[in-house]
This record gives sequence, structure tokens and C-alpha cells, in this order.
Amino acid sequence: MRPKTLLALFLLVAALGAFIWFVERDLPGTDERAQLEKRVVAVEPEEITELIIERPGARAHLSRPAAGERPDERQDEDADGDDAAEVKRDWRLLEPYGTRADAAAADRLANSLSTLEKERTLENVDLQAVGLDEPRATVTVKTADSETTLRVGAEIPASSRMVVATGGGTFVVADSLWSAISTEPGEWRSRELFPLHRGAVERVELSSPSESVRLVRRDERFWMEAPLEVLADAARVDELLDAMFRVEVE
Repeated sequence: MRPKTLLALFLLVAALGAFIWFVERDLPGTDERAQLEKRVVAVEPEEITELIIERPGARAHLSRPAAGERPDERQDEDADGDDAAEVKRDWRLLEPYGTRADAAAADRLANSLSTLEKERTLENVDLQAVGLDEPRATVTVKTADSETTLRVGAEIPASSRMVVATGGGTFVVADSLWSAISTEPGEWRSRELFPLHRGAVERVELSSPSESVRLVRRDERFWMEAPLEVLADAARVDELLDAMFRVEVE
């Protein structure tokens, strides 16, 4: 075989191998596919942009921007100056109140929903028998390009399991999700008095009728600017910030 022919065949095989690698590099492996097939709600937690939890007489609506999406007015209202232009994925409680949501609780629910696994698939289901004719709750999970509604049916007696259904079928799952779903709507609001991250604090001012203290961050250290200019005691500043960020709204 001629050298030119060998070279052409080599380049063809190399190109084919590169193409196969490029196409298949992001495809899940066998184990990963099996794991994905077990999921009741096939989304990743970070993809979730809205959670609507409804029970008889109760409704909570949680929302946040999609990844990379510019925040809307609900996210901007708590920001100042140039910070408002930054993309923030803070959870908001739209119903029953328009306020910041408990981000940790919302993230836990998003994680729980995305990892909820089918333990058993039910066929030819009698909806009334499994409590799906009038669900105890529904949870609508939205992403930028999908929407899934999870209907929560009855508990399975003498077990820690319950029945749920989506458009994809009816399944037996662990009932650990119920504690989050049954949270009272108002309890989804954030109780933090200071919504900032501690590392974002640049200035603290303490005032009383007799004196005023002003602390300013410079190069990762706090300095006291008033009543005199001096390097602040780092331990006391830490103690102050700890106390501030432990304060919660009743």
C-alpha cells in the first residue's frame, strides 16, 4: 500500500475517532443512565427556577433567575448601585408574601426533588385507592425550558413510603420529601435580618446618644475611622459580625 494511501487512512481513522469522542464525551455512562432513569423529576437542582407547592388551603411560590439570566426587579430591589447589575440567583418567596425566601430551605427542597428516586412503578392504578384522585399536595417544578408537576398521594401503611405521580407514571418513593412539602407557606420566608454574605460587609456604623463608632474594611482588614483612626481589633470585629448575622426576624 502506498505511503500516501496509508496516511489518508490514518487521518480518516483519527478524524472518526475525534468525532466519536466529541459526540459521546457528554453522554452519560451506563451507570449514570441507570441512575437518571430512577429519578422521578429529571432535572438538576441548579436548573430549577420555580417551585410551587400547593396543599388544600395553602400555596407557596418560590422563584429565582435561571443561571446566567439578568435579575428582574424582584432581585434588584435589595441591591444597591452597581451590585444590582450582577447576576444573583437569590430565592424569592412570591406567594404568600413578596419577600426573600429561606435560601437554604429552598435549596434543600430543590435537591430533594432532583434526587427523588422511584422505588417501584405502579401499573393500572386506582387513583382513589392511592390518594391521587385528591392529592395531599402538588409540587410544580419549573426550569428555563421544562415544567413537571408532582402529585403526592397517600402514605403506604407501616412503611416510610408514599405514592406520587407525574406525567411519566405513578411511583412509590421515600416519604422524606413530605416534611418540606408540608411546611406552612409563610415559613418559606427568610428570617435573616442581614441578607448579605458576611464577606460582603464593607462598613459598619454603631451609634448611641453618647458616641459613634465607624468600621471600614480595607484590604480584607477592618479599620476604625471614628472616633479615631486605628486598626480595629480583629477578634472584636469577628464577634460583632457573628452577633449581627445570628439575628433573625421573628
